[in-house]
Amino acid sequence: MGPDGAPTGPASATVAIGGADYGTPTVPAGSVITVVNNDLVSHTLTGDGFSSGELAPGASSTVAAPRGPGEYRIFCDVHPQMAGVLRVV
Repeated sequence: MGPDGAPTGPASATVAIGGADYGTPTVPAGSVITVVNNDLVSHTLTGDGFSSGELAPGASSTVAAPRGPGEYRIFCDVHPQMAGVLRVV
């Protein structure tokens, strides 16, 4: 609940893909993640149980972060060598 007693929605976060890299994003558990592809080629952000789908250059999509805290492997379905870790807190 918010300070005025109104219900609040899930937290939000952004993961920007650039240089064929995710960085090491940290997001709140259960948040809505906006994935933005800033590269010149298509990518995905895929993990166990979630995927952004293929994002064309400049496109974005949303995915739900895992509900449990921890480190989750993420990768690109288009470029399997592109991998990283999503930290959920």
